[in-house]
Amino acid sequence: DAAHQASGAESPSALARVFADGPLVFWSIVRSANTLYKEGRYSDARAAYAEVLSRAASGALALDVDAQNLATLRYNWARAAFKEGRHIEALEQCDLALEHLPGYHNALIQRAQCQMELLDFEKAAATYD
Repeated sequence: DAAHQASGAESPSALARVFADGPLVFWSIVRSANTLYKEGRYSDARAAYAEVLSRAASGALALDVDAQNLATLRYNWARAAFKEGRHIEALEQCDLALEHLPGYHNALIQRAQCQMELLDFEKAAATYD
């Protein structure tokens, strides 16, 4: 209505367009996840990384996310999990990051750190090589 528009508030159709904008939603969630991580809210960051990766995998974003970004998101998830002592989850995310981007140095280092924490020294040594 006119009073609603005069107040400067968004119309429902404008909000619907914003939430339908796949790239905007994707990068907004990524930014939130990164902020949560920086704030030390690792559980919330993990949930946000899971959400954005789920949306990317579903194809609902109308956005083709490249391998580098997918690997980085998996690596960030792994770092958050590692900070919480969730070493198996972190290891799994590192492996997924490396599926997207073989040889990704940061993911390799994080994977070796997970293996060390899990007392799998032989695998950690092999990962470092």
